[in-house]
Amino acid sequence: MKPIIQTKVTIKILNTLDAAIRSGEAVAFIGGVRTGKSDTAAYWAGEHPGAGKLISVPSSNPFRDLLLEVAHAYEIPYDTSTSTRRLDENVRHAITAKRIFPIFDEAYGFWSSIHRCEWWRHTLVDARVPHAIILTPRMAVEGSIVREVIDRAYHVCRLPAKLSPADLAKLGSEGN
Repeated sequence: MKPIIQTKVTIKILNTLDAAIRSGEAVAFIGGVRTGKSDTAAYWAGEHPGAGKLISVPSSNPFRDLLLEVAHAYEIPYDTSTSTRRLDENVRHAITAKRIFPIFDEAYGFWSSIHRCEWWRHTLVDARVPHAIILTPRMAVEGSIVREVIDRAYHVCRLPAKLSPADLAKLGSEGN
């Protein structure tokens, strides 16, 4: 795997994920767009095979789409004839039994429908499953019930809105 460029954002995410997997806590990364959150989480998961999985929460509304993404990440077998109910059961079992730390990128997709939101709340938050979610401040839904749940149930790791000039220079020098 290609080494990751060390910026303030990447260092904070890597250290926080290492601590979260040791402590078993849930983490919410909230930071600016295009600061390397997703790439860093993917790097961390790649460096911890069998311990972490990056899962992109689809922006589409169907609940099944979410389950398919998780099933794919956890290598749960399914086909077009697998019922949504059975898929949900298999995904819930894998998340709780396999002890693989899921990192949900674009986590605002959990809140695109009531069914997804309730699944997030019951399967992850209420069950106290160690995991991470990645959001931008706009996605964190200030003042909402979702924000209250995040503040109550997660270690919130606030990241910079933008990369510093020094970090941008590091990124620029890597491209040369």
